[in-house]
Parts: sequence; structure tokens; C-alpha cells
Amino acid sequence: GCTGLSSVTIPDSVTSIGHNAFIDCTGLTSVTIPNSVTSIGDNAFYKCTELTSVTISDNVTSIGDQAFRGCTGLADADGLVIVKGILFDYLGDGGSIIIPDNVTSIGDGAFVGCTGLSSVTIPDSVTSIGTRAFYGCTGLTSVTIPDGVTSIRNYAFEGCAGLTSITIPNSVTSMSCGVFSGCTGLTSITIPNKVTSIEDNAFCDCTNLTSVIIPNSVAVIGDGAFQSCAKLKNVYYYGTADQWSVISIGNNNDDLTNAMRGYCAGTCGNTLGYFYDIESATLTISGAGAMADYFSGISPWYSLRAEIRAVVIAAGVTSIGNSAFNGNYALTDVYYSGTREQWEALLIAAGNDPFCAAELHLLPSISEVKVSGTDLTVTLVNPESAEGAMLYMAFYRGGKMVAVAVESVAPAQSAYTASVQQNFTTCKAFLLNADNVPVARSLESTEDVNESGGSGTIRGEEDPF
Repeated sequence: GCTGLSSVTIPDSVTSIGHNAFIDCTGLTSVTIPNSVTSIGDNAFYKCTELTSVTISDNVTSIGDQAFRGCTGLADADGLVIVKGILFDYLGDGGSIIIPDNVTSIGDGAFVGCTGLSSVTIPDSVTSIGTRAFYGCTGLTSVTIPDGVTSIRNYAFEGCAGLTSITIPNSVTSMSCGVFSGCTGLTSITIPNKVTSIEDNAFCDCTNLTSVIIPNSVAVIGDGAFQSCAKLKNVYYYGTADQWSVISIGNNNDDLTNAMRGYCAGTCGNTLGYFYDIESATLTISGAGAMADYFSGISPWYSLRAEIRAVVIAAGVTSIGNSAFNGNYALTDVYYSGTREQWEALLIAAGNDPFCAAELHLLPSISEVKVSGTDLTVTLVNPESAEGAMLYMAFYRGGKMVAVAVESVAPAQSAYTASVQQNFTTCKAFLLNADNVPVARSLESTEDVNESGGSGTIRGEEDPF
């Protein structure tokens, strides 16, 4: 670097400042970049330690990696070096850091080796996290990455041994190379449902990782992505066995492929689907029709048999297949959204002793919404299970709500009527429990109610969730 250079005048004829152009110019104190410049290259002002003032026009649309890293004179009171919305460096002592809202990108190596960093708050304005941005931040214990982040580059959190939890938004589409390698404090990880690739060494040497959730969007798992994850016991895959079989899985992933694998979503009949929620240990069967029959031990959720505590069955299900719940001895509760009569008509094949032994709960649901003129009648199924719940009946015209009626649900009352003086075109009904959580809703009306009133019947949804 030109260590003796203290000032520089960049002519208007310049359109780009190249890579390493002023690297290590430790005497440079200020720089004004003319309007003609549209890009600044990698390391352009790297380690210009005396630089205290930079003027950059809005015409600059591209600033390269580490362009202003090591520019200690540009640090703010918190030790952050921020230029044009990019956080290039952190020169503080650690602790808890709140990144300001004007930051849109965390640059390469911004916090590298900051062992004193214990927590960091990343604002919603950030869209990308650079290569090795938090490399070796061993004191960092948890990170929540906001929904706006779409890119987390290679090795961004490598060696963050103290990291015990990480929340990755669904906006991220790839787990980059080595992104969480060596994060020995992580015990579980959830891959976002838009991720298509888990790249080489992404979770290598996560020696305490015991479980991972992988969505069916993943098509490629790179070499060593889960290498040296000897404690990995459970892989929860939100897809079918057939979908898993076509994933391209690279070398050195034995810890992943040898783990117990649970298929958490798929089909269980021509018109039935299932979904397993890990947090609540609940398996939900949705759709209408007959469940497939299974020989002992081959139901889609058999590998989850020791975990499933509850099963939710939609009212449209007409049969429980042979041995569907064979071995599910952790099952304690079955929730059914139909009537008692429908339950008694449900065909339960042999090999389902745990299912039959579980306690039955009849779920409240909305079976019908009937419109007549300006009157709305809502019929509930199993109102005795909805004690303490509130029924909301909403009226809309032109896409806007014009009125709403609210009723407390009584255990012995199945029909509720509301009248509205304003004409409406659509209506909906919602059932909320005592905690104000929706437990059932009707379909939106598909029949217009004209200016002089009208009539129609709307059937409720079979699946109350």
C-alpha cells in the first residue's frame, strides 16, 4: 500500500475503482468518490486505518467484499464500520451487539474471531450475511436471523462452538458450504422449507447434533454435510420415502443416512394425507376416503411410533387401515372432527390396538353456514367440546367486513343465528377457543348475496385445523 498517501482526487472519468486499489494506504484520511463511479472492487480500501471520511454517491450500486474492512477510523461509537448500508467490520470488545436498522448486509468476516461477542440482534433490513461473517465467535450462544435474509454465505458461522440455537427464516434457499460447521453446541436444527441444497460440510463437526428436520424441497445434500455428527439419532423428513430416495446425497454422510428417519408428511390412501408435528407429537390425518392397509411395521409413520402422542382424524376419513397404528404404544389421545355417529361408523381394521385404547376426544367444528336474506345460521358439531369458545360470524361486501356478530358457545346449543341490516356478498364463521386460538372455520361463501338479499348453504371444512 501507499502508506504515504494522505489524499486522493479521483477524476470524473473514472467509472470503477478496482480490486485492492487503495489497500493498506494507512495515511489516507478522506476520499470523495465522484458521481461517475458505479462500482468499488474487493478490498479497495482494506486497512486504510486513518480513513475517517468517505463520500459515496447513490450512483455506486456495487461495493466489493471487504472494501472497507480494517478501516478503524470509520468505526462508530459501538465499533461498527458501516459504509452504504454494509457492515464491513466490528472493532469493539464484544458483549451484546444491536446492528442498526440502516444495515442491509453483514460483510465478509465482519465479526471474525470476536470471541467476546455473546449475542447479536440482526435487524429486518438485513438481506445477506457474508462469508465467515461470524467465524470463530465462540461466545455467541443464540442467533435469530430475520425473514428478509435470503443469503447466508460460506462458513458464516463456522466454529461458533457456543451457539446452542439458531433460527433460520424460510427466505433462505441454500445451506452454504460449511455454514454451521464446528458449531459443537447445536443439538437440533430445522432446515427452512424453501431450501433446495445443503452444501458440502454445512454441518460438519456438529458433534452434539442429535436431530435435524429436513423439508421435501431439498434435492441435494453435499459431501460431508453431516460428517462427524456421531450423535445424530433422528432425521425428520417432511416428505415420503420415495421422495427421500431421489435426494442426491454426497460422500461422508454416514451419520445422516444411518440415523433413524421419520417420514413426517405424505399420503396414506388415494385421497388421504398425513402430517406429523414434532413439537406437539401429533399426527394429523386429513382428506376424505379410506386409509390404505399396511402390513405390520410398514405404515408411513411407523418409525415415529415411539414419539406420536396424539392423532387427529378428519371427519371425512372412512376407515383406519390394517396395522396402521401397530406398535404406536406412546399414543394416548385420538381427536376426531366428526360426530359421534360418524365415529361409530368408522371402520377400524385389525392391528390397531394402541389406536383403539387411546382416549377419544370429539372436536368442535362448523358443519354448515346457511344464508337466508340478511340472516346467517351457523351449525356446530360437538358443541359440548367447545365450552368457553367464541363463535365469530363475519359479513363482507366488496372485500370489506361490514358487520360481525359474536356468540358464546353453549354446550347444549348447536345452531347460532345472526342478522345484519346491511346487505353483504360473502360471509365466514370462525370458532376460537378460550385462549383465542382458532379451532374451526367455515369455507368462505361462494354464492353471492345480492342487494335485496339472497340465500345459500356453505358446508364447513372437514379438517378443523
